[in-house]
Amino acid sequence: MTPPAVLDPWLAGPRAPELLFLLLALPVLGLLLAPLLGACGARLVALSGLVLGLALALACAAALIAADAPLVYPLGGWSAPLGIELYLDGPAALMLVLTAALVQVCSHALAKASLFLVAGRILASFGHDRLADLGASAAPCH
Repeated sequence: MTPPAVLDPWLAGPRAPELLFLLLALPVLGLLLAPLLGACGARLVALSGLVLGLALALACAAALIAADAPLVYPLGGWSAPLGIELYLDGPAALMLVLTAALVQVCSHALAKASLFLVAGRILASFGHDRLADLGASAAPCH
């Protein structure tokens, strides 16, 4: 299966190292947007950030495989002695993808656990001792 032609500059072309900058910019953008959107908007930003982070990690790994050489992106156009270079090689790409996948799994597990903790506190405040008594009393985001 080959990627669409639109992705060629990003996966195998000259723009492939710019994916490394997007990996840094995505959490910063989410951090700036979350307080502006309120609680439900922050949840949406967090969920989309997790999904986009995993997609970017997989895209970086695909770009590394397509380039057949390490990806190097100098921040601000300054090379290593004077500036900071983002560098992605095989082991770094493996750790990047594994970390993104692990964050997905842990965030899903924590979301379920926090739901049960909140439900238990709500039930305890009403004098119930079983989680099944909760029903659908949690307020959804609109």
